[in-house]
Amino acid sequence: MKRNILILTVCFFFFVPFCFSQQENNYHNSDGHFSLVLPDSWIQIPGDILSKKNAEIGELYKGIAVIKYDAGFEKKNKKHFAYPYLLIKIDKNGKLTNSQIQGYSASGQFKDRVGEALKNVESFSSGMLKFGAPGEIKYDEEKQMLYYIQEQDVYGVGKVKAVNITMLSSFGYTSLYFNTLSVRFDEDIASFNQAIDSFKYDDGYQYSKPQ
Repeated sequence: MKRNILILTVCFFFFVPFCFSQQENNYHNSDGHFSLVLPDSWIQIPGDILSKKNAEIGELYKGIAVIKYDAGFEKKNKKHFAYPYLLIKIDKNGKLTNSQIQGYSASGQFKDRVGEALKNVESFSSGMLKFGAPGEIKYDEEKQMLYYIQEQDVYGVGKVKAVNITMLSSFGYTSLYFNTLSVRFDEDIASFNQAIDSFKYDDGYQYSKPQ
């Protein structure tokens, strides 16, 4: 289980049923049993474009991980995957235990493993990516989520900052990866905060802390 989260947190650079409301920019994912509200200026990345990006990532990191994001979102009227953008990955490998959660947030070992994995990704990227030290992994018990911030140098782009959120569920978790240019982080983070604040699982799929 830790390997799954670890792999996804280091591969955030790059179809499930969904429904948008006509009145509001609401998104519902019936496979992941969750919904969220996006800013009006955001749209879903087309399925064929996301599939192509998944294939590119899979080829780049062959031998390290098999990556397949389930959904993605970006601003309207911009080139696909131009910053900022949001990627979503659904994991159904089972509900995390309390000890697993505490292990992620309290153990420096997991942070060290993330750092080690980042170095491996750097070596496979042929100099295109250079990661800073991973941020502290924190656990928000009220919202039942794990989160941390990561910054990296991207060749031809500059510094990029990513916020990685893991929303716990009754069946596993949903990971959300928000990526934007570091110089625009303070301005763009409001869009991501809106999506996170509105995120909720359908009835019966929320995470309940073991007694």
